Amino acid sequence: TAQQVPPPRAPQTANFVARVQFARDRGMGMSLDITPKDRLRISNIDDDGPIAEYNKGAEERLQVMEGDFITSVNGSACDSKSKVATMMTGGLVVLEIRRAHCFVVRGLDATQGKLGLDLTFHAKGRAAYIKAVFSEGLMHSHNLASPESEVRSGDLIVAVNGRAGSSRDLVDLISSGGKLDLTISRPDEQ
Repeated sequence: TAQQVPPPRAPQTANFVARVQFARDRGMGMSLDITPKDRLRISNIDDDGPIAEYNKGAEERLQVMEGDFITSVNGSACDSKSKVATMMTGGLVVLEIRRAHCFVVRGLDATQGKLGLDLTFHAKGRAAYIKAVFSEGLMHSHNLASPESEVRSGDLIVAVNGRAGSSRDLVDLISSGGKLDLTISRPDEQ
């Protein structure tokens, strides 16, 4: 089921390195949105686990937060599945973390036409991945009218009408039509 999206904590550092001790038999201590590209989005951090342990000893501005992106593991910007495999093998792992840049595209009226998005999602994820923005449709019109909040291929939809949920829930909400406010997330580019 969908749930309200809490306002994000104001991050102080857009990009940093976290050295996290993973144990082979303990799990990662977080849930991830795995994208077809080389990005991993942290959708949940367990109360106990390697990420929570790292956060206990880190300055607040360098703590890993839900919504952050893992852009490299041990210095490699390899594909998402390889990053997960490296963390699962255990040991000291160096994660490059990039804060999320989020914005809301408001007032898309799906009764007035197609969104013009090609979406995909991971069954256990909490985001819908935008594979393509078509050259026709409501999103293309939005992009022309609001280039400062352009939606791009590779972006993630993390909430619909202010509600987060499973990736399936998000796609179902989008497919139901009507007026849509889409919360978009991507790694901060600063």
